[in-house]
Amino acid sequence: MITRVVLFLLLGAAALASGMTEQWRYESSNEISQVYADGKGGCALAVVDTNDVQTVIWLDKKGEVFFQTVLTNNVRRPIVYCANKQLMLHDERERSVILIVDNKGRVTTLDSADKDVQDPFLNMMLPENVTVDKKGFFGFLFAPGNTGNTVIRYKNN
Repeated sequence: MITRVVLFLLLGAAALASGMTEQWRYESSNEISQVYADGKGGCALAVVDTNDVQTVIWLDKKGEVFFQTVLTNNVRRPIVYCANKQLMLHDERERSVILIVDNKGRVTTLDSADKDVQDPFLNMMLPENVTVDKKGFFGFLFAPGNTGNTVIRYKNN
């Protein structure tokens, strides 16, 4: 935990020294376990509460909640992919499914009556976190003794 705090402080100092500016912050009272930049200044977050209930939140380029859903099961890395027009999630229901959310918040569920989407296969192919895009990056603020995290959006100057 101390390593994460030190890493964030170093990133913050580097951002200030290189002319990065803070655009917005999103504070969560629960643990943010995954962040995936959407390429347009927003990001998707996987948030786990103290009861192991996992929520995925898609924030727009202003840091405001655009889409939010509670998953039915606690998948290790639920965010498969995020871009400015599409968010792809993995969830375990009666079987493994993929949820695709478009830029209007409409959800399409991809599943098959006789097949599962295998989580280990997805995890081998895809990154856990994507925190950089062409306009800036995301940093994390971890407060010792606090269960919550803060995601901070920095913009390139």
